[in-house]
Amino acid sequence: MKISHFFNLVLFSLLLTFFSCKEPGCTDANAINYDSEANEDDNSCLYNGSLNIDFRLVNGNQTFDKYDTIQIQDYSFRLEKIKFYISNIQLKSADENKFLSEVHLYDIDNTNSKSLAFDLEEGTYDSLYFDLGLNSEQNSTTPANYDVNHPLGLNQNTFWAMEPSSYIFVMIEGKIDTLLGNDYYPLTYHLAHSDLLRNVALEKPINISHDSPSTLVVDVDLSKIFDSVDLSEDLPHQSTNSKLAQLLMDNFSTTFEIQ
Repeated sequence: MKISHFFNLVLFSLLLTFFSCKEPGCTDANAINYDSEANEDDNSCLYNGSLNIDFRLVNGNQTFDKYDTIQIQDYSFRLEKIKFYISNIQLKSADENKFLSEVHLYDIDNTNSKSLAFDLEEGTYDSLYFDLGLNSEQNSTTPANYDVNHPLGLNQNTFWAMEPSSYIFVMIEGKIDTLLGNDYYPLTYHLAHSDLLRNVALEKPINISHDSPSTLVVDVDLSKIFDSVDLSEDLPHQSTNSKLAQLLMDNFSTTFEIQ
């Protein structure tokens, strides 16, 4: 009886040790929630995927670039410069919002500004969201608050120091043929001040997976900017209550579309 009792104690001790040593968790070292102390995988592993957002200027269904022309109303407009700020960039779904970036400046002369790249936890989202322009807190800063190459830094040349000071949310410059010939005259739209901030939500299923990178191509249809706009009036330094500035920003916020 004593031997049998001793054997049972040993067996119980071994079983207790065996089961007590099981530590469930993620055992894949490539996962972002890898648990070095886990010895039993519980299918809880999470992985990062990658997302690229590529901005592409278009005129309708045609790609568009610097010095190309758009036929608007009875005029030809030749684009020479375009910059615009987007901020508060997020992916959204019914369950969560994934914040991506505080601010980005698109600049037709800067190739690197035409794409954004992010590493983020894999998941499925319903839309890409961003603000066109800057919020009041961002717009209350000055280039002196940033490194010169920051999107809000001095090298971007997007800040008005005049009162009331502001970053230029959208900068469009080019030449327009108002005489229907070959005589082009400057046309400038500089849109600034916090009341021009616009929200943009682009609905489309977006799947982030660690198996392969995801790419969103966001078209910016410049022809929509000029809807209902009197092209005989430019706007190099608009006032805060300019109806034309409000119309142009309303129009610009409709130019974005995920392909």
